[in-house]
Amino acid sequence: MAALALVLATTRLNRTSQELGGAVESVRVSHDVGIDLLLHAHTQDDLARTSTAASLRDRLDRLRGYVSSPREQRLLDAALASVEAYLSRGDREAHAAAYESVIALIDINTVQARRAVDRAAGLNRTAHALGIGMIALLLVGVAAVPWWLQRRVVRPMSELATTMATFGGGRREVRAAVAGPSEVVTIAEQFNAMAESLEHQRRSQTAVLGGVAHDLRSPLAAMRLSVATLHGGTLSAERTEAIAARLDRLVGRVERMVDDLLDATRIEAGQLRLELRPCDVREVIDEVIEHARASASGRDVAVLVPDAPIVVRGDALRLEQALGNLVSNAIKYSPEGGAVEVRAACEQDEVVVEVRDRGRGISEEDRSSLFQPFRRAGSAAGIAGVGLGLFVTRGIAEAHGGRVDVESEVGRGTVVRMRLPALRVAAP
Repeated sequence: MAALALVLATTRLNRTSQELGGAVESVRVSHDVGIDLLLHAHTQDDLARTSTAASLRDRLDRLRGYVSSPREQRLLDAALASVEAYLSRGDREAHAAAYESVIALIDINTVQARRAVDRAAGLNRTAHALGIGMIALLLVGVAAVPWWLQRRVVRPMSELATTMATFGGGRREVRAAVAGPSEVVTIAEQFNAMAESLEHQRRSQTAVLGGVAHDLRSPLAAMRLSVATLHGGTLSAERTEAIAARLDRLVGRVERMVDDLLDATRIEAGQLRLELRPCDVREVIDEVIEHARASASGRDVAVLVPDAPIVVRGDALRLEQALGNLVSNAIKYSPEGGAVEVRAACEQDEVVVEVRDRGRGISEEDRSSLFQPFRRAGSAAGIAGVGLGLFVTRGIAEAHGGRVDVESEVGRGTVVRMRLPALRVAAP
């Protein structure tokens, strides 16, 4: 009977661990809802707001799978109603009410986690009592069972609950100890992953705002200086024309940054629009190179394409944008006097456009996150940019049914290949 009671207690502990896991996941999803609410309130772009609203509804719907009590169900229903009210009204009062309802969901799940730990402690006391009853038969063995439960089950769960409560209280740097039964270890790992994800999002948002502000400040300051020069007095026609040309380049630079931000939002939302028709990749390359050579500044740009047309079904303007990002990067990261090569060829069913430079190169560590938005390689230090060019290029290539791959060696340069499905291959 005592052995059976111990088995039942262990089963109950396992069930309690599963309940705690559901509470942790509910806290994680609720935190994501809170972040989406903040992003929605501070985002002005309609596409981004639409995407964030859809994410809010999806995550709130996912929370239904973790409801474990009528009270939690009522709080979830209230959160759903508050969020919908905010999305329909959009005022600060509705936003505050929606955010408070999400905080209430996090609080009740934290309370449920603590209760689960309390139940585990009660089971531990039961295990102690059973050990005393069996002391005459298995003194040493039974004496070790409560100690094992205390050390391996209850203590890790109690410490995990304390860590969760501390994290929920605002100390975002705390992490759970990965120790105890496999179920508790899994929960601790999930909690730590959630905490790291939230911290990474916070750092990324801060870095993005700082990077965008910094990269916009430089051209805006130059534009202000040029305008001041124009207002400063009588200038020659040549000088006025040079300043106007400089202003045009600066405005174009700001426009490209804004376009990249908007395109990144559209790609994330799956709303990138294409006007597909047969187009010759050689003509796309010609347009890109014509604009790129104006900013090559001491760097040789060589083009190697076949005489026969290379045709794909694509949006020529989008392909120019994607290839322009690759060529612009190659020029920026090439040393003074360096060479940039642009090649195009048909390889079986694919059209391959290759951009090669002999610049700084990219480390293997940086290549793993090269296509993530707002992430820049260490070799990009000191060079203007917000880390969206490759992300947008890959999104455009994938929207055409293609892909982008990178080969690079630090100190020897980089090769980026954009592969697109070939529409037809003309005979040479």
